Amino acid sequence: MAGPRDSLLPLLDRMLGTISTRDASLYVVAQILRARVGVMLANLMFELPAVVGRALPALTTGDLAARCRLEAGDFFAAVPADCDRYLLTAVIHDWDDAHARQILERVRAALRPGAQVVVVENVLADPPRDDFATMTDLLMLVLATGRERTDAQYAALF
Repeated sequence: MAGPRDSLLPLLDRMLGTISTRDASLYVVAQILRARVGVMLANLMFELPAVVGRALPALTTGDLAARCRLEAGDFFAAVPADCDRYLLTAVIHDWDDAHARQILERVRAALRPGAQVVVVENVLADPPRDDFATMTDLLMLVLATGRERTDAQYAALF
């Protein structure tokens, strides 16, 4: 039976630029590359220098190394411009609206004709209810400057 993951994977074929802010993104990239064996998929992992330095061995010397390029940088300054798709997984929710817009503007500036952006985030119900997104929203309010958002709040960022 096909699940949500199966519907996302075809969007990730060709050159994928993964922009993230945490070590977990390294595992996401490895799983995407493993799931797309036989597909012409290469990945540019754009991360903070400290995260690139902790890259999984599979992404630097293992079977996936030929399909994954690691690049250190700051997405507030610029984003690499040589990708067909940009995957932002749990990035936007880390930031307040002004910083989230700045990240999206940098990605937009890097887009070449035909390139796409895939944003994967939790979405708050409106009105909020007792669910995972609501709990993570509370954590974001306490631990970081970001927040989970409703569909309308995400739409306003774009």
